[in-house]
Amino acid sequence: MMSRRYPVIACLLLTLFFILWTVPATWAVKLFLGSEVGNGLGNRIGNRELLSVEDVRGTLWSGVAGKVTVQWQGETYSFGEVTWKLRPQSLLLLQSCIEFDSQLKQQLMNGIVCRHLDGDWSLVASRFHGPAALAQLWLPIQVRGNMTLQIDNLRLDQGRIINLNAQADWQDATYHNSQSWLALGALAANVSSDSQGTIVADIFDVGGPVKVDLSIQSAYQQPTYLSGSIQLLPEAPESLAQLLQVLGFKQQGGRFDIQWTL
Repeated sequence: MMSRRYPVIACLLLTLFFILWTVPATWAVKLFLGSEVGNGLGNRIGNRELLSVEDVRGTLWSGVAGKVTVQWQGETYSFGEVTWKLRPQSLLLLQSCIEFDSQLKQQLMNGIVCRHLDGDWSLVASRFHGPAALAQLWLPIQVRGNMTLQIDNLRLDQGRIINLNAQADWQDATYHNSQSWLALGALAANVSSDSQGTIVADIFDVGGPVKVDLSIQSAYQQPTYLSGSIQLLPEAPESLAQLLQVLGFKQQGGRFDIQWTL
């Protein structure tokens, strides 16, 4: 009698495996974003849409989103087409994590993103590379060069950064002062957050006409503080010194001491 049950159990297990293996990708997005299944899916904070996903194809375990966009501080940023693979082991920890990869024109991004049971998001072992001009979406500046961001760990709670550890570099850094482009060389930064969620970025030079030792501190819904020093080497553009003087920074032997609230 028992021997007759084995084929039935095996058949049921195979059927269950087939069903799980062929679950459509829209259900993966629903699991990840906590949104309704459909052609357009999204994650919202209150009445604000944070993340929008469209043209979803594939299965629960591996899929493609034809268009992914993020709303941040009133601007929309597009990742273009995103491919992903679900990490099954993450489900055992009551969270859903995916390995993702995206490419759009000159920008590349890949890493691991997780949605936790409490609704928080985290990003680990992730890397972004793209034109520095993307910063113009959020900042009133004109810049050129290439930006690379390596995120070791980032955690968001309702769109607010509560934990961050990352490194950034800006190659061929160039800034426009409304009259001409000024070459700054290459800059880098170590970025982290403290227990209160204050973001601290220590910025330094890695070659070029300026010596940079700056610190930026920014807290949620609080002013941003910039402090440190910039020293202009002989090959630095003369107009850069004029700009620093206009901004009211104190000069000491070619070095500008900076204390500024944004």
